[in-house]
Amino acid sequence: MPYTVFLSHSMAPEDQPIIQSIFDNIHAVGAQCYMAERDWMFGHSLGEKLEARLTASDCLVAVLTKGGSGSPYVNQEIGMANALKKLVIPVVEKGVDLRGFQVGVEWLELDRANPQEFLTKLNPYIVRLAAAKEKSNIIAWSLLAGFAALALKSK
Repeated sequence: MPYTVFLSHSMAPEDQPIIQSIFDNIHAVGAQCYMAERDWMFGHSLGEKLEARLTASDCLVAVLTKGGSGSPYVNQEIGMANALKKLVIPVVEKGVDLRGFQVGVEWLELDRANPQEFLTKLNPYIVRLAAAKEKSNIIAWSLLAGFAALALKSK
């Protein structure tokens, strides 16, 4: 199962090129990237959908732009991710002050004049997280196979 990133962001038109760039870069390093607006579930509860997708994700990347930092949806998704004990990686636009849950957390700075700069830090970090998950899965499957072999041998 590939490493999955839940991308939390503003829907402000000026943020869309940056959001698309983050989405593309996460895919380029081999991880999956979830964006709620691309997962239509008409007639279903938005809250339940987001909780299910966050539960299935490995981490949340919260893009806190000038438009996104005050977004109720972004802040609710951060709170939900924290409640689910998911890693929250804040990407903070230059000039935005962190508040609430994210105070005291390490974050990446987004400079609109040079948006590629933070991606050179985010991409390898996502790759390391994905590799750690893969290693953990291999160890878990190896242990499970070992226990199964012992159980069959003892019969």
